[in-house]
Amino acid sequence: MLFRFFAALILIATSPCLEPVLAAEGPTDKPAYFLKSGREFTYHTEATSKNGAGRQYIVDWKVWPVGRESDGSWRLVIRCDLTMKDATTPRPTEKETKDTLVWRCRMFNDGRLIGATTMGTVRDPFRLFPRLPDGAKELEAGWDSAGPEQEGVTQHHRLTPGTKPGDETISITTVSEGPQDKVYLSHHSMLATFDKKRGAVTRVETEDRSEHLNRGSSTKGIIELTSIEERGDEWAAKFGKEAEFYFDAVDAYEEAQRMAGRDAGRCAGLLADAKVGLEKTLKALTTTVFVDSIGSKIAAHDGFAKYLAREASERAERIDKVAEGWEAKGVDGKAHRLEDYRGKVVVMDFWYRNCGWCISAMPQVVQLSKSFHDQPVAVLGMCTDEKESDARAVIDAMGMTYPTIKAKGIAEKYGINGFPTLLVLDKRGIIREIHVGYSPRLFEDVSGIIRKLLAE
Repeated sequence: MLFRFFAALILIATSPCLEPVLAAEGPTDKPAYFLKSGREFTYHTEATSKNGAGRQYIVDWKVWPVGRESDGSWRLVIRCDLTMKDATTPRPTEKETKDTLVWRCRMFNDGRLIGATTMGTVRDPFRLFPRLPDGAKELEAGWDSAGPEQEGVTQHHRLTPGTKPGDETISITTVSEGPQDKVYLSHHSMLATFDKKRGAVTRVETEDRSEHLNRGSSTKGIIELTSIEERGDEWAAKFGKEAEFYFDAVDAYEEAQRMAGRDAGRCAGLLADAKVGLEKTLKALTTTVFVDSIGSKIAAHDGFAKYLAREASERAERIDKVAEGWEAKGVDGKAHRLEDYRGKVVVMDFWYRNCGWCISAMPQVVQLSKSFHDQPVAVLGMCTDEKESDARAVIDAMGMTYPTIKAKGIAEKYGINGFPTLLVLDKRGIIREIHVGYSPRLFEDVSGIIRKLLAE
């Protein structure tokens, strides 16, 4: 499984020019995105952090609609090239790091995104495609939409003062709000310019602020639409087929990695076969965006295979073994012992406040607690922070009603060195599952394990 342990990034600044305006393709009284197969959207993002770190972020986007579903949504392929620089050095290129992601989601013409995720604020498709209003009522009073799935984020939209609903170009102000913002004392807003004739956002001004750790930081920036090009039906058909082939191969590769990390005996064979599968896929592809991505995965394979082999070996040492006991106080002041929960399925979620992926995963852990509240299941928050105030800030922000244990030193008993980590114990206290890292499928995956253990 590919774990994403890099920290969330911050935002955006600067602006290139636009191509000539395309002819109108839809009604101009109600805003809508104009999507069709063969259309290519190019965006450019630049950002410089203002918190003393001097980091610069440059992001080049390509977005391609590759077909429409029966529900009216469009399948999107997104390529995102990120360059990070240390702006504090005289020659920042000496400290450049680059990263390319290719992923997919679906989008309706009103901007509803399905299956979309963000990889930090500078790689956030919700900023390219803010939700549009449904009608006159929303244009007048404002409207809300959901942010990234499983993270409990709500985006509040309204027409910017001075904008008239009938204007061909409208300005939309969006404020993003989620429980994570209470944890990190952060604020995220953007001002998007939407061109009704082009059916696209042409410019986004962004601002992110945080007061966490008394390190007031602020980043302002700009995203610019640099072009909309028509590739044609023939190109679209070929690109769509290769996209389907590419994502099927990537899904199979990541599933092989997931299985390899869980099975020390089969790990080497699974990974060897997975690499062969990528190499075969590479030979069958011709589109640069997919060829480059598969090539980078092959180049990184051997190093990651070593990590997975080590993970599988460590897992084998702990899985199906009785969990070592502990006794500790909860944030509520009460004494807790692991032994007290014998007879229940136990989920221990190890986290700390400054772990961004821990906080992103927590809404799903809270959902687990609510879903199994009337069954013999105990969800325990295992906070490894030194300060109780950090634990309380997270508990209050995330609405955690299950016990939070002061777990400093307990993670070491289980060899935990990656966060978040969830340990799932059966009713006898045996470790039956170890879930490491953030996943949008965390609730679904862990729920299935809990139901299986309850049925035993």
